[in-house]
Amino acid sequence: MPLVPQESATPAPTAAPRRAPPVSLGYQPGLDGLRGLAVAAIIGYHAGGGLIPGAFLSVSTFFTLSGFLITTVLLAEHDQHGGISLRTFWSRRLRRLMPASLAAIVVILAMSLAWADSTQLARLRGDALSALGYVANWRFVFSGDTYGAELQSASPFTHFWSLAIEEQFYVFYPLLVVGALVAAKGSRRVLAWTFGALCVAGLAWTLVLDGSGVARDRLYFGTDVRSVEFLAGALLALWWMRRGEPVSERARPWLSGVGLVALVGMVALWATADLQGAWVYQGGLALYSLVTLAVMLGALQRGSVVDRLLSVRPLVWLGTVSYGVYLLHYPILLFLDSQTDLGVVPRLLIAVPITLAIAGASARYFEQPIRRGTMVRGRWAGWAVPVGVTAVLLAAVGAGAIGEPGTDRVDLTAAQQQYLELQAEEAAREASPTPKVTVFGDSTALVTGIGLTEWGRAHDDVAVGGGGDGALGCTLTPELSYRSNERIGKAPEQCLGYQDRWAAASKRRPSDVALVQVWTRAVFAQQIDDQGPFLVVGEDPTLDALLEARLREVAEVLLRDNGMVVLGLGPYIEPGRVDGVSPQQAIAEGDHGRMDAFNEIQRRVARSTDRVETIDIADVYDQAGDQRRLVPDGVHLSQDSALEVAEVLGPALAAIHTERTGKTTTVVRQPQAD
Repeated sequence: MPLVPQESATPAPTAAPRRAPPVSLGYQPGLDGLRGLAVAAIIGYHAGGGLIPGAFLSVSTFFTLSGFLITTVLLAEHDQHGGISLRTFWSRRLRRLMPASLAAIVVILAMSLAWADSTQLARLRGDALSALGYVANWRFVFSGDTYGAELQSASPFTHFWSLAIEEQFYVFYPLLVVGALVAAKGSRRVLAWTFGALCVAGLAWTLVLDGSGVARDRLYFGTDVRSVEFLAGALLALWWMRRGEPVSERARPWLSGVGLVALVGMVALWATADLQGAWVYQGGLALYSLVTLAVMLGALQRGSVVDRLLSVRPLVWLGTVSYGVYLLHYPILLFLDSQTDLGVVPRLLIAVPITLAIAGASARYFEQPIRRGTMVRGRWAGWAVPVGVTAVLLAAVGAGAIGEPGTDRVDLTAAQQQYLELQAEEAAREASPTPKVTVFGDSTALVTGIGLTEWGRAHDDVAVGGGGDGALGCTLTPELSYRSNERIGKAPEQCLGYQDRWAAASKRRPSDVALVQVWTRAVFAQQIDDQGPFLVVGEDPTLDALLEARLREVAEVLLRDNGMVVLGLGPYIEPGRVDGVSPQQAIAEGDHGRMDAFNEIQRRVARSTDRVETIDIADVYDQAGDQRRLVPDGVHLSQDSALEVAEVLGPALAAIHTERTGKTTTVVRQPQAD
């Protein structure tokens, strides 16, 4: 993100001077003060506890500031020299951003190896490499669509998403400016129309994406969506750097007043806005950039109230070191949160002084010497960046290997792949007289299915494998938006039409017992109407009726080709649990009342539908061992514990079948051809 010390508009020479720029931005302490205020808000936001709930908007402020400042630099250079040196521009950006970023990545890797939990360690290599390559935002877009992401520990590299967008802007934006200026023979009017058209197109694209039902992570982390905020700043720069005086004396008081009102509104939004508010993703981020523009205009009026407020020395200093502050504050807060029982304020009292001290020292003794070219000189200067990048690359790869967790953790991606491989195999004992079991449902079902299959190969109680259907993130209502741990999303597209997939799987490999586990997302708040409220099972009869209807439909589909259906009554879940340790703050989805309500719906379906039974999975867990050890993330069995649970669950399913049929053996159905 644009947390780098403010640029002067003094350009590097690229050709013989033609004329001096008619307007020079010069140094504006108020803009550094705005940067300092924004990074302070971000620290409060990342501290948690709802301290500054809307401060996520301050990232937009940084984006708009960057668009403004970088455009003034490029325009001043073009005015003075008749052209823009892309090589010089990119070289300066590299010296400003890369060294501190490399150092921060190394520090975070070291902290992670010492204190990270298993889910963080599992992502460590990929997160570090995406941070190094400035593509972290897109990594988090795709991982956000992966089931379980909303239940996992936060990555210590999460905050690199904005740095990634910033760097992508620095790479492509100068090309746009140079191309437009060349095509328009230096006309800024054409450049302004280009930026304006791109802003309109970007806003329209945001609305299209939102209407298509994409995950909100896509609308928040996407470079294409967030580019509008940069371009808004660029448009202000075009107006400010136009020929002649930028602002008349008559307009100054008016702009100062608008800036003051906008500053008050900005702080009010930081204090009240909600990241899950629909307006944020329906063009709200782009519209918020107008608030930033108004504040910037007020700060640019030297001597105005806004300028005086933002030019106080502590804020200005914080703005000059804000890049280092941003890099360091988040992992420090994150690890304090995971390693201590301190509240929000005590964590801040520890984290803020440490962050400011390190960032200040880094700016003075590390970042600034590199920018001035005084730290590495001579023939070694050209090798500094590639050597640094290579060293950090090796560190990231090595740290990922060292931090690779064992099989006692929950690895849903690996479980999904393993389940697919098992599905491709023939049943281990297709002609066995023992009851055959298949498993259907969500990610809990696929882990259970893996455990039952592996256990069944060595036991005669049941024959498992070669059928069923389990998938990450699927639910009885995949078409609905859900809210979990304050994140809003939808089930993966592959979950739509799950009834047809279950029917097809049953035809290919009919079984005596079809076990169904679909409890996890049933207890998430769900939105039946696109603009309606989020409803909770047990609290809203409309959602309860929909879940019951879907369960009845599932039973009807599965009973066409399977002997009986067993609905797994969900155990109490605890999202946010890591390695068996409960989160400091309980997450709403772990409310026992929600699971009790859904289980009652399952019992009701079983009582009223022939050949449908229930099994209490919580009781199975209790017989198998310590539930915290078996379910380390609070929701899913691990690969190892699934096998332990199967030792209880397998015989229990066989007993249910025997009780229902009165037979200890069964006539084995011949599977249909695939």
